[in-house]
Amino acid sequence: MEEIDLKLVNDLPFCRVSKRFPDATMLRWCNSAVDYLEFYAGNSTLDRIAEALPELVSSLKSRIIFQSRKENRISVMVACRCTRQNSTIRMAEFDSCLWKAPVQYENGEENLSVVSLEAENFKQLFDDLNAVSTVDIERKQQIDPESLRDIYTISMSQLFNPLTGKQMEYLLNAISAGYFAIPRKIDLEELAPHLGISKSTLQEHVSKATTKVMSFLEPYLRLYLGMSTGKDQ
Repeated sequence: MEEIDLKLVNDLPFCRVSKRFPDATMLRWCNSAVDYLEFYAGNSTLDRIAEALPELVSSLKSRIIFQSRKENRISVMVACRCTRQNSTIRMAEFDSCLWKAPVQYENGEENLSVVSLEAENFKQLFDDLNAVSTVDIERKQQIDPESLRDIYTISMSQLFNPLTGKQMEYLLNAISAGYFAIPRKIDLEELAPHLGISKSTLQEHVSKATTKVMSFLEPYLRLYLGMSTGKDQ
């Protein structure tokens, strides 16, 4: 089993975005239902990205589910429109390789890390990527299969699918605004008017979202505590 770090340059949708804004760093997570993107750059570049987002999302034949901006970061969640024809991560999945999130884009380049279970799987992926990209292998190393426990224990799809779109949106708003910060920067009564809803509605969405996420994480916390037995407290 091997872990391979790849540097790609292609004309697929997300790499095109990076070419258009080469001084921004873009991180991408995808669970086949939504793409979650984070853009990091200076204010002037973020202004241009924010202005271009509707056009960029339209070119993907997608739609914006959530968008926020805080300091040097824009966060945006869009409906996933990834296929084997327009996405390197779908190619990896089709060729029985595991890809590691987040995928990073910078200076018009895509940095993709994959785990190949069999040599022929990576050979097929390399051929598929090479058909649409320049492909440089930055690092290649053997890994212990048990290390996948740390890399792939939590599935984003399983974690977030139980949440409704509103619950995800308002939970992310609450996190971004500092509701969960210590000390708390804002309470729900203050936040609700900014979102155009009542405090009780916001509280219901945030409470349900938090309960679902915590319930999902419980067995993984138990697993981690079991793995940590004997370590320094």
